[in-house]
Amino acid sequence: MQQSLSGVSLPGPVVEWDGDADEERPVPGDEAAWVPALKDMARPEEADWAGNLYLPGYIHRFSTANSFIMAAFGMTPEYMTENRLGLSTFEFQLTFHGQAKPGDMIDVESCIAQLGGSSLRLYHRMRNAETGADIAGLSQFGVQLDLDARRPSRIADDLRERAQALLA
Repeated sequence: MQQSLSGVSLPGPVVEWDGDADEERPVPGDEAAWVPALKDMARPEEADWAGNLYLPGYIHRFSTANSFIMAAFGMTPEYMTENRLGLSTFEFQLTFHGQAKPGDMIDVESCIAQLGGSSLRLYHRMRNAETGADIAGLSQFGVQLDLDARRPSRIADDLRERAQALLA
């Protein structure tokens, strides 16, 4: 795990990252085929010590958004169960542009940013529903797995065709 903080000063020694370099992924623009995934309000019980939406509040909303974008091209829970398939995330890049506070209305939209043989990258953007200001973005790379063979599994052609139509 690599975490970068901007504008924050923490006590203690600086430890240099010794892992692979962070690969920059393009963020889809307004031209992408965005699927509305969530409309919600940040609740008071979701506030952290600073009065902002706490981390699980972001993650839960992005997890819900996954279900909507995957269902939009047919990768539904029923499809995955019937075909003994899973989706394993191997890269997760979460970027904060602002903060949501209790009482803020939130919109999350999702798109398919990349499509491989057995892999795909989903991108979710969270915005303040009233101002349109970007709050956070999540880029999530995953691979479809055959649960019996425990190996990557090519995304079926019919799903691939529908996913292509949603590709950013």
